[in-house]
Amino acid sequence: MSDTTLQHLPNVQPLDAVARERVGSTYSKRLREAGRLPAVIYGRDGDCISIHMDENEAMKQLNRGFRVFRLSFEGSDCQDVKVQEFQFGHLGDNLLHIDFVRVDLDEKINSEVAVRVIGHIPGAKTIDQLMSSIEISASLGVMPRSLEVRGDTAVDGVISASSVGLPEGVDLVTEGSAVVAQNAELAG
Repeated sequence: MSDTTLQHLPNVQPLDAVARERVGSTYSKRLREAGRLPAVIYGRDGDCISIHMDENEAMKQLNRGFRVFRLSFEGSDCQDVKVQEFQFGHLGDNLLHIDFVRVDLDEKINSEVAVRVIGHIPGAKTIDQLMSSIEISASLGVMPRSLEVRGDTAVDGVISASSVGLPEGVDLVTEGSAVVAQNAELAG
């Protein structure tokens, strides 16, 4: 996939990385002192690769909530990865290391995603939101972090899971008739 393809994958961020020639705590400490973040890539029938990247750039993307990356290496192919695990310092205030696992951006997976009701259900004084999340199926490249459903989509005071607007490439796994929210007076 080219970087132009990433324009259609909103959850995937490009990040430059360099393969590490030396591994171990001494070399990792030297990398961190030089503003680099040590990491490792594994999984999907590939060899384990020790890498490092610019700490500021990586932290900027991580702080924006991104967990799926296309790592670019000088002179070799890119690798699509997601964060598997973070390792923090003993006080939990500084990131020491990241474990990445290779992913296939076209493979669909199931995931629970938060759903939020926007607006009011017509005729309702209060709304009971019975489900805070729904299960969907999507590739990592288009997997939404959260979903919204408008209150005015309610039928007879009930918002069902099938009323949640899903982006292209995202399928509902939760039963469509499951009640996400309803007019609180109906619960009585």
